[in-house]
Amino acid sequence: MLYKHWEFKPLGEVLNYYRRTGFIVVTNWAKTEQEFLNDIKKYEKIVVGVQNRNNLNPFYSNDDCQQIRERNQEYLHRLYTIKLRLGLYERTYE
Repeated sequence: MLYKHWEFKPLGEVLNYYRRTGFIVVTNWAKTEQEFLNDIKKYEKIVVGVQNRNNLNPFYSNDDCQQIRERNQEYLHRLYTIKLRLGLYERTYE
């Protein structure tokens, strides 16, 4: 997937950092597994909420709404990709 809105760390770098430290780096911040999995839940709720335009500020243009949707979907896609590659797909945290 081509990410237009984010500067993600390369996947190999994310995997190596996780093996060495146990922390997951998506963009520039290191997160624990629990924080990472909680972020996935948070972004799932955001993406679902943004699908309905009424949940956004009524002053946003249609282009702004589309960009917000794309940005959040890209981030969630990257989180899913990292989760799968790290083998964390069976783990969940509250």
